[in-house]
Amino acid sequence: MVGEAGIIKGIAVMLAAAKDIVFSTNPEVDAVKALEEAFKSVTTIEPKDLLYYSLPIFGYSHKRQAGVKKEENTLRFKEFFGVEPTTVAPVLNDLKEEYPEYFRVEYGLMTFHWFKCYGTERTIAGPWKVGCLQSLRDTIKLYTDNISSLRVKKIVWGGFEEDDEYPVGTDGMHALICK
Repeated sequence: MVGEAGIIKGIAVMLAAAKDIVFSTNPEVDAVKALEEAFKSVTTIEPKDLLYYSLPIFGYSHKRQAGVKKEENTLRFKEFFGVEPTTVAPVLNDLKEEYPEYFRVEYGLMTFHWFKCYGTERTIAGPWKVGCLQSLRDTIKLYTDNISSLRVKKIVWGGFEEDDEYPVGTDGMHALICK
């Protein structure tokens, strides 16, 4: 049987936890806008900054991030974007260099989020504060195409003789076996 003091202590613990939740989901604190502002004048996107500014979009306020180890925040990032910020940052930097006229960090991250979660339009639109679903579709398609276009520069086959044949699939797993 729990005494009155135990119940009061339990309520205090729940209120303390709820205070952080209320802070991290406060509509006055627009995490997407903060992300946009943080990267507006940055020349090189750093993985630590991606980690810090992207997690509040999903409820992990800066305060909550500070309460855990970097490894935990990296795991949280991977849950939403599929890979670590050390993988996403170079891709975003390449997109920024290749498409400076319209590049925005938040759209790149939103596309990675879609790659990972493959959520419906409405589930993606919510945290990213996108009102028009057609705009969401067009943006994700554009950034997907842009990321795909980087393969020409990033995936390079070289060092082979012209007349040599190498029966290995490009996925590195499938090969022709001759006996």
